[in-house]
Amino acid sequence: MFLDFLKLVAAVVFGLMLVVILTVAYLRWRIKRWVGELGDEIKKFGDQFAMMGGGMEPLEVELERTQSSPSPQYQSVIEGWTSDVESLGFERVGDFHMQPTAVWMRALTHPESGAAAVVYVMEPVGVFYDLVAKFENDDSVTVTDNQYALVDFPPWSQVVRLDAGTDPSVAYSRLLDEVGSQPVQPYDPINFRERFEAAYRKDMLWRAKRGDTPQEVRRVMNSPLTEAQGNNDLVQATMESRREMRAAQFEDFLRKQYLKQSQLSALEYERIEERMVIVHELTPSSTLLELAEEAFWDDEADEEQPIPDVVLKIAEEDDPLEAFRRIQEYFPSPNYFEHYDSVAGEITGDIYLRPAD
Repeated sequence: MFLDFLKLVAAVVFGLMLVVILTVAYLRWRIKRWVGELGDEIKKFGDQFAMMGGGMEPLEVELERTQSSPSPQYQSVIEGWTSDVESLGFERVGDFHMQPTAVWMRALTHPESGAAAVVYVMEPVGVFYDLVAKFENDDSVTVTDNQYALVDFPPWSQVVRLDAGTDPSVAYSRLLDEVGSQPVQPYDPINFRERFEAAYRKDMLWRAKRGDTPQEVRRVMNSPLTEAQGNNDLVQATMESRREMRAAQFEDFLRKQYLKQSQLSALEYERIEERMVIVHELTPSSTLLELAEEAFWDDEADEEQPIPDVVLKIAEEDDPLEAFRRIQEYFPSPNYFEHYDSVAGEITGDIYLRPAD
């Protein structure tokens, strides 16, 4: 189990953004049971919801250099930490905003050990730091003073969690002990940003494909980040909401990826854009059934034809891409959705076109 610095950031962003979904699910759950308490619940969670904003943790981030500084309340901690790390031989890479999140970070790298050091400012967590080494086999180890152990990490990641505010020299010694004689891929000021962004994407795609676990959702519910409690109905509602939002996120990711990979002209894309249907690894069964309803709609009678039970059953199978290929065999017009192209890579998907008007 290995973890590098950006994996921890991804986890914290995941936890913080999950609060938003928890809020929505919590309110929905409460409305069903205690309608009269709606006003109190909005007041209780409204400030936190507004602070976090809507949406999922991003699948991709971009490190944008910045000259701005975080809140003055963090300045002394950041500068003290930076001075301590530079005294260990680390050299400053720069300050960044991790777009599209609200995370501010300062990065440094060590020319001899190849390690990276990052201090983050993230509301409402505050300030925390990571020291990381990446091995030649792409595994990694991180020593951190972040206390929010909210979510699981990929099998290639290891984290060593120290007490908040532990002196960086102690953390660096621990990192070197963990590395030992293992060969590393050194971080440097030139490759830092590219590696950070690529590894974040890899980690988030792993997390998205695997999906949330009830245990992770409960940990966030029971953390200081939210006062929600892990009722089973709320856990399931939250997980379902996130699956649907993640599916939409994957569709947008694939659409952009396809535009980069294909040779489509802008004119050709505009011609088919409104007809495009993207089915991918995380497309939920509910979406497959919605597409089936389109195919079973009788324009002349202005009503939906009965959908065979076998279609309902197939739509629930584990592989959405294969399921959609199979259920089309039962459509009144098997070629209702024309297969246009496929996308392979980090996410696999099929592109179909609805009938032209």
